[in-house]
Amino acid sequence: MRARIDALEAIAQLDNAHAARATLQALDRTVPFDWAAVVRFRPADGGAEAVAVYPSPMAGVAPGLRWQPLSATEARLRDTGQPALDNDVVFEGPGPLAGLAGYGFRARLLIPLHASDRVAGYAMLLRHRPHAFSPAEGVHAESVLRPLGPGVVAPMAEAAGTPSPPAAAPRAEPASSVRGTEAPAAEVPPRLSILGELVAGVAHELNNPLTAILGYAQILESLEGAERDEAIRTIEVEAVRASRIVRNLLSFSRQRPPERRAVDVERILRRVIDLRRYALEVEDIQILPRFSHVPEVLADESQLEEAFLHLLVNAQQALERRGGQVTVTTTMQQDMVRIAFADSGGGIPEELRGRVFEPFFTTREVGSGQGMGLAIVHGVIAAHGGRAWAEAGPGGGAQIVLELPVMHEGSGPRGPVPLVAPQVH
Repeated sequence: MRARIDALEAIAQLDNAHAARATLQALDRTVPFDWAAVVRFRPADGGAEAVAVYPSPMAGVAPGLRWQPLSATEARLRDTGQPALDNDVVFEGPGPLAGLAGYGFRARLLIPLHASDRVAGYAMLLRHRPHAFSPAEGVHAESVLRPLGPGVVAPMAEAAGTPSPPAAAPRAEPASSVRGTEAPAAEVPPRLSILGELVAGVAHELNNPLTAILGYAQILESLEGAERDEAIRTIEVEAVRASRIVRNLLSFSRQRPPERRAVDVERILRRVIDLRRYALEVEDIQILPRFSHVPEVLADESQLEEAFLHLLVNAQQALERRGGQVTVTTTMQQDMVRIAFADSGGGIPEELRGRVFEPFFTTREVGSGQGMGLAIVHGVIAAHGGRAWAEAGPGGGAQIVLELPVMHEGSGPRGPVPLVAPQVH
């Protein structure tokens, strides 16, 4: 549990709306809920603003939505700073949250988010069943969400006495709709955004071997003979597993100057799959590696690592809350190494396949992504002399295909060579 909380606190320190959503997503695995939102108070105009929602916008409540005045519940929470557990909830007006009443939520947990000496905002967790939250869950949720407070209030650098007008309520679009290419006001560095996604999954992935190690260590003195030997072997195996998880995460997070060298793409793929495996499994998504021992390519390892991770996250999002399979295949096509990521989701309409690599273009609902993941992938692959495209998957769903030139004898040195950072087209 401590490892989970530490990891979630690390996400919160990213200080952006994506970190807030990632924290809600991770919290859902220990304190399950049906819908949640993070809201900040707006001192300049006495109103409030939605920072993040999970799993998707509802009743028009989406990131960026502003309203004023506060409801009686919001004003009381702001003034008292006390958490509230409401097991037979009534959504009162004014404000857009009253629209949630029509979705059948019966239990509500409100967690105040503090910054310095004031209440910066709050997190709201909802369940459809009445009397569904326990006080213990409230305590755990508060401990996890507490670090979000400074991050929630930090973006509110508005000039005193210059209130911003409330924005019109965004329309909650269906998952199949397409958002335009309008850029958000402030962008999160892509690597930080994807790192936040990783930390949530790694927290749970680490919890499994650490639980086994702790459990066997506590009973080791009472064991003898074969049972003691088996316990020691288990501790060693699980410690190696935990070490590998941490090493992979550190490898990804380490900032390295771009450089080209001979790399094994299948080794990079295995490492990325290991980092993401737990996050996929909890969504009932099976990962199927189908590698054919392709030759090395001349590439920057950290950039390929980031591109592959974006593709795994993209496939996971396509299967969110439905489960399915993600197949990662490597093959040789003449002088090119081909890497394909195929999911068993709903696929990409043919008329949109040519646009998925455009920056800020996304087929997901508002608030579920910046539309930058595939644009980053395209930039990385193009910088390496390769190409990327989207097509229908072999068994339905979508497939993203990458091609990278094979490293031939004499095509380049084995050591590092300067590499120009990829351009996002």
